[in-house]
Amino acid sequence: MANFSSLSPKTVLSIMEGSITFVKKPHPLDAEGWSYRVYYPNGYGASIIKFEGSYGHLDDLWEVAVLLDDKLCYDTPITDDVLGYLTEEEVVAVCNDIFHL
Repeated sequence: MANFSSLSPKTVLSIMEGSITFVKKPHPLDAEGWSYRVYYPNGYGASIIKFEGSYGHLDDLWEVAVLLDDKLCYDTPITDDVLGYLTEEEVVAVCNDIFHL
């Protein structure tokens, strides 16, 4: 699978079924990094990042945070923190879990 940074929004939307909004932009703290936000009909979403300060960036891995109403949410069955050091496949799995909250 290609890196998320090389995928088009349409491709990412097809991977993360059920998304209603997808935002991809350079990370504000690191011009080389990326920040994605995926939003689901249930009010939850995912912040998917990779930049010089994220957990896993040195290993080319991703960090995911659960969002609720576009704010970080730390009290879900998925996690009470951010999830770091994730492969692309693990990111897709976490997003699937968020979609089903």
